[in-house]
Amino acid sequence: MNKQQVPDPEGELSEDAEELLPDPNQETVKQLMDEFKKEWEPIAEALDASEQFFEDMTDMVEDRMNHDIDTLSTNQSIWKHSGWKEVKDLSRRLERLPQLRTLVRDLGRGSRGRGPKRLANAEEYRSGNPEGLITSNLVIEETAGVFRSGEIMSMLPSEASLLAAAKRKPILKQLWHSKRIERSLLSYERVGWMEDEPSEVLDVMEIRPSGVQGPIILCLDTSASMAGQREMVAKALVLECIRGAKLQHRKCFLYAFSGRDEVKELDLSSTNEGGYGQSYGDALMGDTQQQGPAGVAGVGSTRKESMGELLDFLSSSFEGGTDINEPIKRSLDLLCNDKDKDWSRADILIVTDSEIPAADSELKEKLEYQISEHELQVHGLIVGPRRTKNLQELCTELHIFDEWDVIKADYY
Repeated sequence: MNKQQVPDPEGELSEDAEELLPDPNQETVKQLMDEFKKEWEPIAEALDASEQFFEDMTDMVEDRMNHDIDTLSTNQSIWKHSGWKEVKDLSRRLERLPQLRTLVRDLGRGSRGRGPKRLANAEEYRSGNPEGLITSNLVIEETAGVFRSGEIMSMLPSEASLLAAAKRKPILKQLWHSKRIERSLLSYERVGWMEDEPSEVLDVMEIRPSGVQGPIILCLDTSASMAGQREMVAKALVLECIRGAKLQHRKCFLYAFSGRDEVKELDLSSTNEGGYGQSYGDALMGDTQQQGPAGVAGVGSTRKESMGELLDFLSSSFEGGTDINEPIKRSLDLLCNDKDKDWSRADILIVTDSEIPAADSELKEKLEYQISEHELQVHGLIVGPRRTKNLQELCTELHIFDEWDVIKADYY
């Protein structure tokens, strides 16, 4: 017969009985965990999206997270913006849209191989690939190291000393000749940088010229006719311009236009070098005042607001009419900006479905002057079924977006 547990006469439970009672803190702990998950899960997803696209955000992420933790509040955190979902989706599509990457890389007047050197991905020759910058011994600019060859002009002094000592020891001359025939003479590796060669970007990093290509001025059609799949292409191109500007240390400015006088300005630059641009790490960090291009009309905003404006744009829908005159006028003002000469080397990229009215004749004359006298390149990316005369009159080169399979696969 099992013994029945006898309650303590003073009303106290035994240790076994206490273990069977529910933990009074369990419900509180569960509630706190649910609240923590609800509070921080969207932030974690945003951080994941940012690190997938912006590759060097470690310091910024740490500082911003410390700020949110120290203030014990994430209600106003930029990481809770719904636009981060768009960043994640669009960056995933960009991996399968090489046409956009090639287009952005080729914009801007200048040279790929004459800028300051920085740590970047190496490139090697690959026939049929987009043009890039590779090392070659056909262009002698610098000494990269030591290697073995049969070239007499580049051999090291230690190899020449074999010939100098041959009078005393003839065997050394034979040794030198055998090394030359076998192409095993220690020699200086003299190389240079060749531009516009078909190349493949490698995972290996090297110190290489960053290039001095000019800035990018992006005129983006955000009218109602651009909604849907065309809108996806346009927003993906904006992200690619951000990535390209960051990797190549270039400036980039966006004019998003729709109806008459409906133009939104957004700085996509990611460097403070020589201009007003700022990094998006800085944009997320605080409230230092950020102004538009020097001498160009525009409303200044805080750095935090700058990233907020980008996320607002990516999460918004395209609507309204189409007027090309105002963005072209502002682009020309930026090109002729006396306070910041860097913009004089910019190229203009117009992204539209080609359903635009004719530009004013005066604006076309000014544009033609920049093209003929200053070698301005005006590229047009058509994300529609046809090209129109009105767009052809503005552009020096037209590109037809033809990677719709990628967009359709994600859209449906």
